[in-house]
Parts: sequence; C-alpha cells; structure tokens
Amino acid sequence: MHVKDARQSADSQSARRALAGDTTPRGVHGAAPHRYPRDDRQLAAFLRSSRSCAHSRIAARLRTPSSPYMLMPMNRLIAAKPKTETPSAASGCIAPLASRQEGADDRMEALSALEDFAGGTRAADEAALSAATAAGKRARTDTFADQARATREEVAGALAAGDEAGDEETLDETTMKRLVLSFEKRVTENVRMRGKFVLEPNRFLPSEIELFADLKKLHGLATAPQLIPAFISTRVLETLLGLLSHENSDISIEVIDLLSELTDTDLVTEVSELFSANALIEALLGSGGVELVVEHMARLDEGVADESEAVHKSLLIIENLLEAESKRAAELLVGKTRLLKWLLDRLKPRAFDANKLYASEILSILLQASPMVQSAIAPLDGIDALLLAVSPFKRKDPANAEEAELVENLLGALCSALLLSDNQTLFLKAEGVELMLLALREGRFSARGALKALNFALQRNAVVCERFVDSRGLGALFPLVAGHSKLSLEHAKSKLKKQALEREDDEHIVCLLCSLCHELTGTYRQRLLGKFVEENFEKCRRLIEIRERYAQRVFAFQGRYREEMGGGGEEEEKDDDALFFGRLEAGLLTSQMATTVLAYLVISGDPKLSKQTLLLLHSADVGLHDLKSTLAELRDSMGEERPGSTVTNNRAKMESLCAKLDELCKRLVRRPPPSEEMPPPMLPPPPRATGGITSSPFQFSSAADI
Repeated sequence: MHVKDARQSADSQSARRALAGDTTPRGVHGAAPHRYPRDDRQLAAFLRSSRSCAHSRIAARLRTPSSPYMLMPMNRLIAAKPKTETPSAASGCIAPLASRQEGADDRMEALSALEDFAGGTRAADEAALSAATAAGKRARTDTFADQARATREEVAGALAAGDEAGDEETLDETTMKRLVLSFEKRVTENVRMRGKFVLEPNRFLPSEIELFADLKKLHGLATAPQLIPAFISTRVLETLLGLLSHENSDISIEVIDLLSELTDTDLVTEVSELFSANALIEALLGSGGVELVVEHMARLDEGVADESEAVHKSLLIIENLLEAESKRAAELLVGKTRLLKWLLDRLKPRAFDANKLYASEILSILLQASPMVQSAIAPLDGIDALLLAVSPFKRKDPANAEEAELVENLLGALCSALLLSDNQTLFLKAEGVELMLLALREGRFSARGALKALNFALQRNAVVCERFVDSRGLGALFPLVAGHSKLSLEHAKSKLKKQALEREDDEHIVCLLCSLCHELTGTYRQRLLGKFVEENFEKCRRLIEIRERYAQRVFAFQGRYREEMGGGGEEEEKDDDALFFGRLEAGLLTSQMATTVLAYLVISGDPKLSKQTLLLLHSADVGLHDLKSTLAELRDSMGEERPGSTVTNNRAKMESLCAKLDELCKRLVRRPPPSEEMPPPMLPPPPRATGGITSSPFQFSSAADI
C-alpha cells in the first residue's frame, strides 16, 4: 500500500470512530495503545520508540551507561524527584498495586520525574559541553605555548652555543641581505602554514621555530650600525613591524627586543655622526612604526613576566626616539597614538614597580618636549592623575631611591604641565595649591618638588597667587625666606649635591616672591608687604644677602671664563651662549629675582619699608643704579607679549617697575659732603639705630617720593 493510500485509510477510520463516539486515542496502525507502561521494560521501550523530542532526550539519558537513572526501578525514579511527600513503595522492585488507577498515577508521576530531569539537565548539558570545548581549546593553546617556549629556549641555546664555538660569520652588507632574504622567506612560510593548519599548532610550529631563529640572527645588526641604512633600504622594517600583530606573543616580543637594540641611544648617536640623515629614526617615525609599537604595548599583560619585560623595552624604544627627535616624536606619539592616556592610566595603581617608574619618566620627557603635549593632557584629566599619584607622598618619604625618582618624575611632569595657563586653572580647581602647601609644611621628601610646583603654578596668574595667600601660603613660605627652616637634605649623598639643592631652593623661593609681587594688589599686597616689616625687617636683610651671594658667584664665573677664553670684548660676550648659560648655572636668575623683589619694596608706597630697604642696600654697598642695571638686563631677556595671550606679561610689569625706579632716582637728592674750608653746620641728634643703620645717604624731596 502506498503512503498516500494508507494516510487516507487512517483518516477515514478516524472519522468513522468519531461518528460512533469512540474517542479512544489510536496508534499508527489503528490499534489502541496502552496509556501507561506496565513495568520498567515497557517504559524503556516506549521511550526508545517515541518520536517526541522531549522523550528522545529522556531515552538518550537512560541509554547512557554512566547514568544513575538507567532502567531504575519506578519507585526509585519517583524518589529521585524532589517533592514534599516520599513514596510509600518499597525500594528494589515495584510493589503490587491496589488498583489500576493508583498504578497509573505512579507511572505518570515517574514519567513526569523523567521529563523534569531531562529538561532540567538540558541547559546543564549544554553548559558542560561549552566548558569542555573551551577547556580543550585552552589545553591545546597551553600545550602549544609550552612547546613554543621550549623551542624558544632551544633556539637561544643553540645560538649561544654557536657563538661560543666561533662559527658566527662576519656581518657585512652581503651577509645582511642574505639574512633579510631568509627572514622574509620564513615569514611567508609561517603565514602559509598558519592559514593552512589553523587548528593544528603542531603542523605550523616548525615554521615559527625557524622564524624565531632568524629573528635572533638579526640582532647582529646592533654590532654593525653602519649597515642600518642598507638594512632600511631593503624595506624589511615593514615586515618586522607587521610581526607585532603576530598571534604568537614570543614572535612579537622578539621584534620589540630587536627594535630596542637597534634604537639604542649610543647606536643612534653613532649613526647620526656617520650619516647626515638618520635613516632608522626617519623610518620608524614615517612608516607608522611608533603607532604599532604603542598598540602592541597596550595589548600586553604585565602580569606575565615576559610581557612585562616587553613593556619595559617598548618604553625604551619610545625614550630613544624622544632623545633623537624630541619635539617631532613627542607630537607624533601624542597626536596619533593613545600613549598619553596609557601613561596616565599606568600611574594610577599605588603599587610601585619598574614599569611605573619608567612610565613616569616618559611622561616627564613628553611634557617637556612640546607645548602641544602640555595642552593635550588637560582633556585626559592629566592634572588630577598627577596630583593623585603624588598625594601618597605628602606625609611620608619614599621607601627607596627608585621610589624617590618616581616622585621627582611626577612633580617634574606637573611643573611642565603648569607652564600653560589652562593647566594652572585645572590645578587650582583640583586643590593643587592646598596639596602642595600641605607637603611643604610637612617637610618630607616631596616638599622640595612641591615648592617648585608652586613656583610654576603662580607664574603670571593672579588668581592662583590670591589662592596661595588665602590658603596661608605666606606663613609656609616666609620661614624659608628668613632661613628659620630648611628643606630636608637627607637624600643628598654628597656635599656638592647638598649645595646644588640649596641653590635650587633659593631660586624657587625668590621666584615665588617675585610672582607674588608682580600679581598681588590691594589687601593681598598689603599682607605680603607686612611680612617684610615683621621681626625688624629680617626678610629684607635675607633678600639682600641672597642677592649679593649669587651676584658674587656670577662675577667670579665671568672672571674665570674671560681668563680661559683669553679675554674678549663685551660685544662678543653678549653673543656667547656658553657664557650666558654659565652665568645662569652660577645663579644669575636668583640674583635678578631677588633684585626685582627689592625694587618692589623700594617703591612699595610704605615710607617706613621703603626707607629701611634703602638703608639696608646702602649698608651692603648696593645703589639704585645697580638695581636698575640688573632689572634692565632681566627685562631685555624676556620675550615679547604674545597676541591673544590670557596670562599676565611679565615684560610689561618689568618695564613699569623700571620706570618707577627711574622716577624715584630723579627725586632723590644726595647729601653734599661737608666742606673742608667751612666748619660743619650744627646737625640734629642722630636718629635711633634701626637694624645697625644710623643714617641714610639719600634724602627725599617730599614724603610722596617714597
């Protein structure tokens, strides 16, 4: 009988039974099936023959040899299902049933238990299968990594053994090109094998061993820097940079190791001396190599020792590029990569390690290299990140020399960022002034860097200067001015180092005073001038002492320099950069800043302070003409006002100060010496001594002159 005829016959039989009132469900051949299996064997047979998806899952579960439910007695199946009431049937076999209805209920409950069990375990089975698949992949990956690591050690050992045996051939241009050709072939073969045997690492592993060995051989270029331009001309650098995205991290890390050696500072210097154009640096900066190095570094996991070392070598490559082409490399790194964000994020963890130290050093170099980098740090919340990194050291000293270097790098980076007025505003909003003053009062290792940061933050910014006064900054600063307290020198190991730190502290102190004198007005200015009057003008004497000490150092250096150069005209000395930088090293800026503050005190408008300052200057044999000449030199060394600048221009301030000092000099009348022919006139009693000065060589024409 055909299938179509059988189906029509079955439909007609169903229709006749429906007309006769027979609603008993029939099987495929028209026979009435049993509603429930009578025993375990019938139950298993029913489940195996069922075409239902749910029943098939139960049958498959029963056929599993390891399943505890395989042909389990009915009462034990019922007991396996969690419920409130336990069955009363005896364990081990099916007990005789009191009635057919009770047996049907028990079997229905057993079937429901099986269905619940199969449905509940379906998700668990799928999860177990997924976990098993992932575990298999991890096992294969781990096995491959172990094999690759072992082969890497074998290759390194073989190369070292070859070096000891002396079978290394001399590297010349021909040999170098042969190595490059072999390397290119290894790369092509590895790409082919990886594409052909994606899921079989053992099949493409030999090609990666050969590739790794050829990479090791290219390290010989570090001993022959004269071959680097020819090496770049082969265009193999693009292939090397492409390997930074290789799936095997050992290969990409080896490329980083090679580039770190080829961009070594000493090597770059030598190549620069031999050739007018630095082919290596140009190739890395022009071919997108810097971007690839930064992207590769961001993918590395510093929790793995080899990858952490690769991060350190990547930072070494960046440092070498910055030393060779500081401004260009810095702008490229910040403009086209996410290096700046990576560095700021790397400073956030409080734990100290070598890579965090290196990251702080690279950040400091970047911020010193270009104003573009200084402006790029603001949108990344760089000022907040630097202040958070410094804050743990406001009340404690670094644990060792490396941690001390970290603090210096962080504060140095902060000072470079504060050269822009926008960053000064962010520094103010982040309560950086209060943090630096707290560190300064504590007197720990970070106090010296905090003093320097305040010096940069207050320059040409009246708002920050006012916040400094409001935060009781004058009370923290003037004990340092008077010399009552000094910053810690415990970390300085030599006498020369201590002297250099003291000179640096003096420079920042007088520069802070000069910024306050430039910017403060009104009641803020009166509070500043009141500090100089305290304790019988002690701070004025200290300023004159600082000015004279550093002026003598500058004068002594000029004498030594003229003797070494055999004497020269003043015009030649003005154009001599070596002389200018030598004077700065001797303390020229400190002397000029102290002179500026003294000039502000002379024209302060307070008769008592002005007169006492003039008396103290006279006792030190310093005249107003000496102040004027020093201020004129400082004014001429300042740059012109920049159009559209939002900061106060110090050149305009200096010109105004020099004009007021000239006007004061014109109003002062020097006392004539007594005539030898005429008896001296009767003089009034001498004034009361004030600070060791009993008379003044000047007299003012009116009280308004002071």
